[in-house]
Amino acid sequence: MRLSLIFIFIFSCLGSIATIIPSENSRINYTTIYFEEDLQPGAQNYEFVLYSDSLLDEGKQADLRSMSRVPAFRCSDLQWGTRYSWQVNAYDKDHKLVHEGTVHVFRTVNITYSFPHVIRAGLDIKTNKKGKHSGGLLLLDYTRCMYTRDGIPVWTLPDIPGIVGPETQIRDMKLTADNTITFLTDKTAVEIDLDGKILWRAPRGFVYEKDTVIYHHDLKKTDRGTYMVLGTRRVLRPFMQNYTAGQLQNEAEISVINKKVYKKTQMTILLEFDRNGKLVWFWDADSYIKDADLLYKKYETGAPLFSSHSNAFSENAEATTVYIGFRDLSRIVKIDKATKKVTMSYGEKFPSGDAEAANNLFRKQHDGTITTRNTLLIFNNNEAAVKEGERAVSSLIEIKENAAPDDTTLWSFALNFDSQTTGWSSGGGNVTELPNSNFLLCAGTLNRVLEVTRDKEIVWDALIQSFSAGSGAWKPFPQYRCSWLPYLKNFNFVPVLLEKSNAREISLNITNTGNTGDKYLVEVFAIGKGIYKKRTENIPANETLEQVIPLKTLPPNIKKLVIRITSESGKLKKELSLNL
Repeated sequence: MRLSLIFIFIFSCLGSIATIIPSENSRINYTTIYFEEDLQPGAQNYEFVLYSDSLLDEGKQADLRSMSRVPAFRCSDLQWGTRYSWQVNAYDKDHKLVHEGTVHVFRTVNITYSFPHVIRAGLDIKTNKKGKHSGGLLLLDYTRCMYTRDGIPVWTLPDIPGIVGPETQIRDMKLTADNTITFLTDKTAVEIDLDGKILWRAPRGFVYEKDTVIYHHDLKKTDRGTYMVLGTRRVLRPFMQNYTAGQLQNEAEISVINKKVYKKTQMTILLEFDRNGKLVWFWDADSYIKDADLLYKKYETGAPLFSSHSNAFSENAEATTVYIGFRDLSRIVKIDKATKKVTMSYGEKFPSGDAEAANNLFRKQHDGTITTRNTLLIFNNNEAAVKEGERAVSSLIEIKENAAPDDTTLWSFALNFDSQTTGWSSGGGNVTELPNSNFLLCAGTLNRVLEVTRDKEIVWDALIQSFSAGSGAWKPFPQYRCSWLPYLKNFNFVPVLLEKSNAREISLNITNTGNTGDKYLVEVFAIGKGIYKKRTENIPANETLEQVIPLKTLPPNIKKLVIRITSESGKLKKELSLNL
């Protein structure tokens, strides 16, 4: 029988392991917080009391009071950098106090940003068409925060010893399907839970062909539970052979071997690691990038630019193909994962013959994401030479994956649509297709994030700004990438043994106190040996499922049973004991 949470009639819990959430003196990095206390014998109602900057001072007005049939509560809109005290009191059916709860204390952290000079950051929202945009939360990497569409920060990246400090630059923060966060620092690639606990870290000092690889720009956790990350290593490649001393005097990492000049250049390698840090797949650009292409573009001195810098990759849904974007070559390449061969290329023509399609359609691009429609979404920074008096304009474009050379563009949106900005972003940025088919665009150095429909209606638009110590003014705050999530999932539950439980059957209520549906594995143990195991149906948020567990012949002289409940999505485990 399933009942709504507010109508549950709970009998006394016969035994459980104490659960206090959040833990005592916690430092919390979000403003919607789940609270849970122990069940109390004889209690049928629980009162939650919350105070800010107080230890329940006599006569002070509480910030919040609420009632529930279980000792589990959720509170939103808390303030940053604030100490809170909370207490859960238990009452019987006549609303008589049967247990006065212990006073617990926690503190919300102060927000810090990726640049130490920034003391405040905010979203200056220009357009907010609720009902037309996709809602949800936005995760901006340089602010280290998640925001509502009203510009309110609700989660921030906490300090993590050895990983994240006040001066650590954070890039490419994403929420995964597992309700975790991945991001890059200037030294490593990391996955954490929402509290900041490290769940995975890329191998330290990873070496490929005697070169130490540096992780950079793009990190993705796959549906397979693996981690794909862009890396770079420095490789010797032939440099210009007819040169003057002046052309070489400002060049670094030059080597002369058998009277030939070589120079080290950053070379991309895409790596895929498993959960244990084992390399399971890679693609090395060194065998693909041609010398002629590295030598093609030149400085005014005549020395070649000599760079193939990449900044983004994506993988198709079938995990058979990856796409890598090379900013300095204005090129995106399609790679067959099985053979590691480049099967298609898009972008500016170079001496090698690549790209095969979309010549001069985009330059110095950021992002290149494959869609389920077999199209590519590209943020075209468009860092290109323009005619005198002409203004460079960045744009979002969608192109065909299997395109003819002169028939590639399906859709485009230029950023010179108003006078709020110049319309041109020199770097950074990304595009995300949202569930409602709108596009979310982070404009990189243009310090703008917007959501636009396929009809080119702007339904949400914000300028990201920062306030620095000593500046006395708000200034543009460029971002690297922005990611979208519908909401932060919370997986919690309260299991209760009912008084009618006995040696013949166990009656168990499981109340889903999280904010999303979940299934639960119920196991019964006698002297450490499993005697029952069954998975429940999905229990929606804020609902309760009563489980009647029939017990067959028990081993002799059993005095106690242990009931273990494990949530399928949240991986949270709780145990109850039943004395026989």
